[in-house]
Amino acid sequence: MTSEVNERSLTADELLSFLEKENVGILATVNEDETPYVIPMHYVLLDGKIYLRTGTKGHKISNIMRDSRCSFAVLGIFESDPDKKACFRSSVIKGNAKIMEDGKEKMERH
Repeated sequence: MTSEVNERSLTADELLSFLEKENVGILATVNEDETPYVIPMHYVLLDGKIYLRTGTKGHKISNIMRDSRCSFAVLGIFESDPDKKACFRSSVIKGNAKIMEDGKEKMERH
């Protein structure tokens, strides 16, 4: 997946540091009728890639097998406001999901 760049974008190092600190994101896949399907998921960042663990069946798996396009959003809460109001930082990553079916490949990533 790739991160979209805009004027508020984090540097590559800031993005990796942010993703390493957090562990939950929102996965969006494409339904058959082209509407989004969104679900929260735990993730791990390894070697610059995001890995999600899930069962072998289900709505998101069916969607990914049919259409690998997806987005993954991560949100982190922090305090930076002078009034100590909670602020947040987020990253939206767009790309294509790959289902790892090979048991050996999965074990190498754990």
